[in-house]
Amino acid sequence: MDKLYYKVAECVFCILTPDAGKTARLLPSFKDFAISAPIQESEVHFVLSGGHSIEMPTMPPLAEGNIPGWLGSECKVGEDTYILVKTDADTYRLKAGKDWREIQTSYSVTDPTIRYLLAKTLSMAVGLVLIAEGATTIHASVIEKQGKALLFLGVSGTGKSTHSSLWLKYVEGVSLLNDDEPIIRLLPTGKAVVYGTPWSGKTHCYRNIVADVVALVHLHQHPENKLKRLSIKDAVASLGLSVSMPASDMFLAQKQFDNICNLAERIPLYSLDCRPDREAVALTETLMP
Repeated sequence: MDKLYYKVAECVFCILTPDAGKTARLLPSFKDFAISAPIQESEVHFVLSGGHSIEMPTMPPLAEGNIPGWLGSECKVGEDTYILVKTDADTYRLKAGKDWREIQTSYSVTDPTIRYLLAKTLSMAVGLVLIAEGATTIHASVIEKQGKALLFLGVSGTGKSTHSSLWLKYVEGVSLLNDDEPIIRLLPTGKAVVYGTPWSGKTHCYRNIVADVVALVHLHQHPENKLKRLSIKDAVASLGLSVSMPASDMFLAQKQFDNICNLAERIPLYSLDCRPDREAVALTETLMP
């Protein structure tokens, strides 16, 4: 078997595949995150392999999953997690061992029809294994300027991408770091950093870079532009809307909540009532040093 290694937000993972070229072509957004062997086994957070015959335990009824148009269910048996995903095309099975260090899938990692499912599986795995390290995948659009970053939060359709695009239009020297699923990590020093990832929603922005987090801004559509800093309590509530909480693992769920609280205590979080205009950008621009 061939081995493909990638590194996303300090998470190193390996894909076991019968054809490295075919698998790599299924993951074009991962290109800049590929790393070369040899890799120390102790450095690898998880290994994923496909084409397994997985005997599923009794599962709960299929329910709407977090992938639009797909049904999914999950259960935990001992230290193993089982996930059943049903699409219009087929039904797929996944088994993850303790701490998600070993992941087996029923689908082949060289099958071009499952490229989206493979990318989502890797997104889920990276997000879960990093929670214990104090890192969190967050639903946000991120702009970067000279190594400093602002994260724009909000429910889908609020205008996160629009606000980032206005920054690109009106502020010199700004670039888009990620437009959907960046990863934020609180360092032991109390500083937070944000990483680009291979997942960026509908925007092709797959940058393997890291920047210091200046602030987080929760957007709300409004006829007037107004910026205010949130209390720690309100910041926790805001962050809770922007991250996923593991449903079947109480340890990781508690750790994720701890991550949210730590971020809220150490990183300023603002609420921005805004129109999609230059004046709204001028308000958030005051946060950037």
